[in-house]
Parts: sequence; structure tokens; C-alpha cells
Amino acid sequence: MRPDHRMLIGGIVAMLLPILSQAAAASAAPRASIAFPLSDVVGPVRAGLLCLPNGNLHGRDFLRSDADLAVRLQEVMAEGDQTDHGTLTVRLQSLSVSLCAKSWGVMGMGDRKALSGKADFAFAWSTQAEHSPDKVARVTIKLGKDQAMPPDDIMQEALRRLVAQIRQQQP
Repeated sequence: MRPDHRMLIGGIVAMLLPILSQAAAASAAPRASIAFPLSDVVGPVRAGLLCLPNGNLHGRDFLRSDADLAVRLQEVMAEGDQTDHGTLTVRLQSLSVSLCAKSWGVMGMGDRKALSGKADFAFAWSTQAEHSPDKVARVTIKLGKDQAMPPDDIMQEALRRLVAQIRQQQP
């Protein structure tokens, strides 16, 4: 992603955060943080039909900031059960990927963003209502070529699965 696009997305996130916070007044907005620098390499990206090495993916390819994680988490929580279980606190502990842009094609032509492969996420979470120590949730996403998606969508899917796990554990 080009730097000017990152700035645009960051600006949009900054504008949407207060709006989403007001909309979520009935239930407390989640708290979210990332336990590693987003500049860290989270795994290789490969390209082409043979998935030959083509660089690395970084945390910033999946998330822009703690605020970005909080906004995405709020969006996912709004998709389903609206039961208030107290303030949710989520910390992305680790992210490890091995992905391939199989549609990259011959001579570098084609879709470089649609990635397939495996992404492993580790989250620590707790709710204010439980007053308990952090619980750990692991989310693994395996994508075939026909399910390929950009890093942003992979992150969103990981959050959907995390929230589903949390809701299953809630009384």
C-alpha cells in the first residue's frame, strides 16, 4: 500500500472513531491494543502459480494502529449479538502468516492483493464484567486460491472469529 493511501485511511479512521464511539454509547466501546511494532515482519509473501518468494508482509499491512483495531473490533461486534457483556479489552499478541498472491500472474501482471495461505493470530482478551485474568484465543485462517483476500479482509475475518469465540464463552 502506498504511503499516501495509508495517510488517507488513517485520516478516515480518525474521523470515524468518534462517530462509532457515539453510536456505541449503549454498550461500552472495546479497548484494543497491539503487542508488537507494526513495522515487524509477520511472514513471507510469495507470488505466482509456483508461489515463489516475493518479499515480506508487516503488521502494518493488516492494521494501521491500536485505534484501527478498536474500530474494526467495534464493527464486528455490531454485526451480531448486541448483549452487553461489559467492556471488552483485546490485545493482539502475535500474528504469523505464510501467504501467496497466486493471481499475481505472468510478468507481475494481475492481482497482488488477493492472498491465499495461512494466517495465525493470538489474542489476549478480558471483559470488565468478569474481573478475571486475560484469556487467550488463537485464530487460524486458511485460505485457498478461490478464497483469497487482501490483508485487511483477513484481519476482519480473524476478528469475526475471535468475537464468535468470546461470545461462545460468555454466559
